[in-house]
Order: sequence, then structure tokens, then C-alpha cells
Amino acid sequence: MRTLTLHTGRVVHTGMRPTPRNQLARARAFDHRLHSTRFGAAPASCLNSARVTDFDMMGNGPATPQDESYQGNPLGDCAVACPANAFKVLSLCAGQAEIEILAKECVAWYLAYTGGNDGGGIPDDVLTRLQSVPMIDASGQPHTIAGHAAVDWHDVDAVHQALWGYHALDLGVDSSALENVVGNSNGWVLSGVPPIANYDHSVPTFDYGTAGELADMLKVNLNGKLGKDDPAVSLETWGTIGIVEWQSWVNLTGEAWAIEYQSQPTPIVPPGPVTPPAPIVPPPQPCGILPAALVEALASFGGVNGVDQNRLTKALNQMRRR
Repeated sequence: MRTLTLHTGRVVHTGMRPTPRNQLARARAFDHRLHSTRFGAAPASCLNSARVTDFDMMGNGPATPQDESYQGNPLGDCAVACPANAFKVLSLCAGQAEIEILAKECVAWYLAYTGGNDGGGIPDDVLTRLQSVPMIDASGQPHTIAGHAAVDWHDVDAVHQALWGYHALDLGVDSSALENVVGNSNGWVLSGVPPIANYDHSVPTFDYGTAGELADMLKVNLNGKLGKDDPAVSLETWGTIGIVEWQSWVNLTGEAWAIEYQSQPTPIVPPGPVTPPAPIVPPPQPCGILPAALVEALASFGGVNGVDQNRLTKALNQMRRR
């Protein structure tokens, strides 16, 4: 958990806890070679977020004008904010209307996941929970994901194949590489990051290509910070999206997960016909004192052959008349 003051003066929070190594070792792995064989090789560039107009803070810093639904204290909910913002891209890439998860829903989901504590989140755990516990969008529709898989972020072919096939990567990164670069608007550029390993922030990556292609998508100038042909990827954080030179992206990342989108909203199953409860049958009530005639008749029982049928019938008839 860290509180950072960006170079623009904006105060933001991080809260990711790295997925434990033994948990990573057991995770489902993305096989980019198999994916390429089945679906074809990824193209040279892929701009998945081109149609998204804005990204939101989701509670981990000052509210953005486009989403002021949460006005409480900033939280370290980045591990939940990451897939919440990813829904925007995933839905558009699936040919659907853009899914808008409001900050107040992101915070509520996060606090339900943590048990009410601002203790941060583990990406693998958050994505596992999101497969069964939906986030509710601004129109009231619930959304889950179908699954997730670990991606080798050092392998450019694996990253490209995952982004082309699944459109979003959920990353664990070192926020110290970002605090002096990320601004208040889209189009910031990051390069020259050495290998670092204090992974404390969860962010999504959606796009890859050349720096020039990403700059054109974001309608910004590189201003000499990167060559237009340099390989690069996008990175969204704290309500903005920027351009990161490929090797810097590798160096600041500690884990990467491909998000498998549920192409249809999680159905809300209406209640079926109500089955009335079975009637409660009261236990037999004691009948009180037996009539003397019946007691006398029963006293004559000595087994089946010893029953005086006439006396028993007479006793039962007397009971019926009472």
C-alpha cells in the first residue's frame, strides 16, 4: 500500500499485493503457440482501446469529472480497478456497447472482497473471484469474466498473441516507474526503465504496435521521447493511458494475466414458480384416559387367537358415541 504524489500534484494510491510465487506456479498458463496454431498469428499491431473515450480512477484517487459516483477516501483498490476499467475495452472488442463500471461499484466490490479492510488485492485472487461474483454496470447489468491465464510477459510473441486474442492483460507492476511520468491526461510516454521489483500496483495493458501507431491512436506527439518505429505497448493507470517502450514495460512488470471475457452479461436468473412448503402434520395427540370398556377389552388380548372380538367391538362402539 502506497500513497503517491504525482509530478502534477495529484495524490493517488496503490494497493496490489503480488500473487505468491507458489500460486503463480500452479496457475493456468497461456500457451501462445497453441493459440496461434488454432486462431492464427497475431498481427504486427493491435489497438484494442482505440474506441474508449476515457478511463476512470475507480476510487484510488480524486474522482474524475466523468465519474464522481465515489467521494470517499481514496483506497488501494487497483487490483479491482484494473479489470473494472478493462471491461470497457473487452465489451467493445466483443462488438457490444461499452460497459461502464462506476467507481462506487468498484469500491463496493473491493471492500466485499477484502472483508471491509483497505488491505489491497492479489490479481490472481481478484480474477478468480470475478468469475463467479459479478460487477454491476451503470445500467444494473452484472458482468463476470470466463477465466484468466498467466502470460510470460518477457516473450513478445506471447504478449502480442494474448492481446490480440483476449484484448487485455492485467499486470502487477512497480509504481515507482510511473509516479514521475503519469500526468493528468492521456498520452504520457515512459522509457528507460531499468529492471525493478517492488510490485505494488495493478494496471491493464490493451494495445501494442509501434510508438508512432500508439501516439496516433491517442492523438499525441512523441516529442522525441521515443522513435516512431520503436516497439511499444499501452498502459492505463490512475484514469489515464500512456505509451511504454517495450523493454521498459518488461522491466517494470512482475506478473501478467490474460483476461478471458464473458461475451454475454451474467444472466440474472428470475425466480421460478414458488413451491409451497409441505403441510406440517401435527404429531398424534394423546387421547387421554382410555374408556374402561376398552381397557377391559384390551386386557383380554393374549395374542391374535386370544382376542375377544365381540367385547373389543362393543368397546370401540362405546368410544364412538362419546
